[in-house]
Amino acid sequence: MVFAAMFSLFALVPGVASATNAGNPDAGNPPCDTQSTSQHNNITMYDPANGSVMGTAYLVYSSGCQTEWVTVHVNAGYLPSPSVWLQNQTGTDLYTAGSSGSTYWTYQLGNMRYQVACGGVQMYRTSGAYVNWNYLGCY
Repeated sequence: MVFAAMFSLFALVPGVASATNAGNPDAGNPPCDTQSTSQHNNITMYDPANGSVMGTAYLVYSSGCQTEWVTVHVNAGYLPSPSVWLQNQTGTDLYTAGSSGSTYWTYQLGNMRYQVACGGVQMYRTSGAYVNWNYLGCY
C-alpha cells in the first residue's frame, strides 16, 4: 500500500532529463533567441584595475525552445569568454557559440523546463591579459 502511494506521488513529479547542447541560439528556423525569451541575473562587469565598465551579462531563457544560455555585451578594449552549465552537474559547461559586433553568446543548454542553469564570464583585455571572473548566478 505504501509503495503504491509513493509510486502515485512520483508519477505526478515531472521527469527531468539531463541537459544537452542544443546548439547556437542564433541558428535554426526560427532561432531560439526569438522564441519567448526572458533575461535573468543581469550584471554590470567592472575592471578592478581602473573601475571602467567592461560590459553587461545575463542568463537568457527561451520558454519557446526550453533552452538557456549566457549573453554578454562588451565595451571596447575587452573580450569575454562566457560559459553556461547545469546547476550542480560537472561536465555540462558550454562556451562561446557566436558573436555579432560587441555581443557574444554561449551555446544553449536544452531540456531546461524543469532544470536550473548557471553562468559566468571570464573577461580579458583585447591584449589577451586576464581581468577577472564574473559569476551570474543561477536561474
